[in-house]
Amino acid sequence: MTVFHFLWLWAQANRLPDVQPDRVLPAVVGAVRAETPEYPAELLLAIAWGESRLDPTVRTGKVCGILQVNPVDIHRPHSDCDAWSRDVGEGMRAGVVELEMLSADPRVRGNLWLTLLYRACGNAAFDGTCQKTLWPNWVLNRARCMGADSTWRVDATGHCVRTVTAGST
Repeated sequence: MTVFHFLWLWAQANRLPDVQPDRVLPAVVGAVRAETPEYPAELLLAIAWGESRLDPTVRTGKVCGILQVNPVDIHRPHSDCDAWSRDVGEGMRAGVVELEMLSADPRVRGNLWLTLLYRACGNAAFDGTCQKTLWPNWVLNRARCMGADSTWRVDATGHCVRTVTAGST
């Protein structure tokens, strides 16, 4: 990742609504540490914003950390929640492990949209009962907006908008 891309990502994450400013830099650094070619930092940040508003200390039921992962689902002890609340990079890495496991399911076959739907709905993603079918599109749109493509950006209200310059169509 280039310095420009890192700074762009940090600037876009700073525009996300409902985020405490002191949580942005650790989240960006954690996402950069955990990213893979399949799961880039902007995607991880888009998921994290939707799941926890970049707060690594959030716990909801059995899920925890910045990406709201159930440790048992990735074959880890529930005590990992404590580590994930202290180390954002480890919490992000747990999310990548979860995404990799979901993506490897034969019903998903590596499809990112289906991976995200499976993450949101569990097995309901495959039987027609999932009520969160818009969530993958929302995450992918937010990730695109946070990426280094300067034609998209997060505006002051947290919406993803296309930037139009003079002379462009």
